[in-house]
Amino acid sequence: MKKLIKGFYKHSLTRKTAIVSIIVSVVTVGLACNFTYQSIRESSVENAAKQVSQTINQLSDKLNDNVLYIYDLYAKLEIDRDFVNISSKQNGKFDLEDFSLLSQLFNDTHVLNSEIIDSIVFVRYDGQIFYEYRNGINESVDYRELDWFKKASSNNGFAIWYPPYRNELFFNVRKDAVGFMKAITNSIYKQTGVLVMNINTSYFRNELAKLNIGSETELFIVDAENNIIASAKDSTEGCKEILKLLEEDDIPDTLYYKNRKTHLISSEIGNMGWRVMEVIPESELTVDVDALKLWIFTAIFTGVIITLTLMLFVLKKITIPLNKLTNVMQMTDGKTGKRIRYTGKENERRDEIGYLAQSYNIMIDNIDELMEQIKKKNEEESKAQLRALQQQINSHFLYNTLDTIYWKVMDGDKTASADMIKRLSTYFRLALNKGDDVTTVYKEIQHIENYVAIEKYRYKNKIEYRIEVDEEIYEFKLPKLLIQPLVENAIVHGVFTRRENSLVTVTGRQLGENIVFTVEDNGVGMDIDVVEKYVKSNEKSEKLKNSFALRNIYTRIKLYYKESGDMEFYINEYGGAGIRVILPANLPDDTEEL
Repeated sequence: MKKLIKGFYKHSLTRKTAIVSIIVSVVTVGLACNFTYQSIRESSVENAAKQVSQTINQLSDKLNDNVLYIYDLYAKLEIDRDFVNISSKQNGKFDLEDFSLLSQLFNDTHVLNSEIIDSIVFVRYDGQIFYEYRNGINESVDYRELDWFKKASSNNGFAIWYPPYRNELFFNVRKDAVGFMKAITNSIYKQTGVLVMNINTSYFRNELAKLNIGSETELFIVDAENNIIASAKDSTEGCKEILKLLEEDDIPDTLYYKNRKTHLISSEIGNMGWRVMEVIPESELTVDVDALKLWIFTAIFTGVIITLTLMLFVLKKITIPLNKLTNVMQMTDGKTGKRIRYTGKENERRDEIGYLAQSYNIMIDNIDELMEQIKKKNEEESKAQLRALQQQINSHFLYNTLDTIYWKVMDGDKTASADMIKRLSTYFRLALNKGDDVTTVYKEIQHIENYVAIEKYRYKNKIEYRIEVDEEIYEFKLPKLLIQPLVENAIVHGVFTRRENSLVTVTGRQLGENIVFTVEDNGVGMDIDVVEKYVKSNEKSEKLKNSFALRNIYTRIKLYYKESGDMEFYINEYGGAGIRVILPANLPDDTEEL
C-alpha cells in the first residue's frame, strides 16, 4: 500500500495536490470527530458503569435481606423447644419419635422456603443424624472426619458459611448446596451437635440470571476466601480465570481479561464477607456510543469529497498545460535518440509555463551535439585504457622472462640462453603484431608455446603442458595476449608449488555462439570466492596482490565484449585451478578499430 501511494503521488502535480488535500481534510475532520467521539465514549463508559454498579448494589441488598431471613429461620429452629430437648440428649440410641419430630420441623421450614432452602440436617455428637425423609444415610461415612463438621465444631459456637458442597452423609446427593452451619450448645455451653441449613445454589444463580448481561460479561458471587458461590452462567471457568488475576486485598476498577479492557464492579453482601462481582468488557458499555462511528466516517468522507472537488476544479486551470508538456517530455527517449519538440500554444505564453516550454525546446536542440561529444570522448578513453592495460601485461612478461635468462647466463648455459633469447624475440614479434591489437587464435597458441618453452628452461623441464585447441577456430580473432597470461598465472601461482608432475592444459573450441577457452593446472587450487571478488569487483587482497594479470584480462574482456564476454573460475578434476574464458564467436563491430 505504501509503494502504491508513493507511486501514485510522485507522477502528477494534480495527484499530489489531491492527496495533500485529502490528508489535510481527513486529519482535520478526523481529529475533531475523534476528540468528540472519545469525550462522549468516556462519559458513556462512566455513566454505564455507574448504572451497573447501582444494579449490583441493589442485588447485594436483596441477597443480604434474604441472608438475614435465613438467619431468622435458623434462629427459630435453634430455640425451638423440641429441637432443644432432642439436641441435648446424648444417649446414642435411635428414638423414632425424636426423629419424627425433628424431621417434621425441618420439613415444615423447608417447604415454606423451598426456593431458598435445599435441606436441613442435624448431626448430634452421639452419632444420631436427623433429617427429612428424602435421602438415605451413608453409614460408611464417619461424620467426625468431614471437613465442614470439623470447621463448624471448631468455630467457638459461631455460624459459618461453607462453600458449595455435596453432603457426604447421604446417598444420591446430585447437586451442590451452600452450607449455613454452627455448633449447637446446651444450657451449660457444651456442644451437642452441628445444625446445617443447606441453601440452594440455584437460588443465587437465578438471582444473578435475572440481570441482563452480555455474552462476554462474567457475573458471580464469591465468599471471603474467594470460593465461587454461584455464577450467572453454567460454567465457572471464566470466573476462576478472573480470580487468578486479582490480588487478595486489592480489587482494581479495570483489568485486562482475554486481551480486552474490562471493568470490574464489586459490591459487599452485608457483613458476611461475600461479594457480588461483575466483569464487563468496555465494548459492552459503549454499544450505543459505537454507533457514532458511522457518523464520523460519513463526516470524513463528505469533507474529503467536497475538498477534492474544489481542489480539482482549481487545479484544472494549471495542470492541463503542464500535462501536455509532460507528455511531450515523456516521449523523448535518450536511449533510442527519439526527441520531440514542443509545438503547443503554451510555447507562446509569457508566464512560467511558457518559459518552461521554451527552455525545453532549447534543451532538445542542444542534446544531439552534447551526445556526439560524449560518444567521441568515451571512445578515446576506452582506447587509451586498453593500450595501457596491454603495456602492463607486456612489462610483466618481459620482467619474468629476462629474469630467467639472467640466471641461465649466470649458470653458463649458453645454448639454453640463446634459445630463450630467440624465443623471446619471437614472442615480442608476435606481441607487437604490426601494431594491431587484434590477433588470431593460432598466433596466441604460438605465444603460449614460446612462453612455456622459456619457463621449462627456468624450472628445469619440470613443467608439462598440453594444448588442445580445435583447428576450426585457429582463424578466430581475439584481443592479443588474452590467453597466454592465464598460462603464466597457472605456472607461477599453481604448479610452481609442485616439485614434479606439473601439468598445464589449454583447450579451445566453439560451443554454439561462443568460443570457450580453458586453462587448467594440477596445482594447489584456489579460493574461488576470494579470486572472483578480487578480479570482478576490484576488491583488495593481500594474497592476490601479485595476480593483477587476472584482473587485467577480465577488464579487457569487458571493454572489448561488454556483457557478451566473461571469465569464470572453478576447481578442476585434479584439484587444481581452472579458468574458463567465454567469448562471442563474432567480435563487436568496433573491435577492429581498437
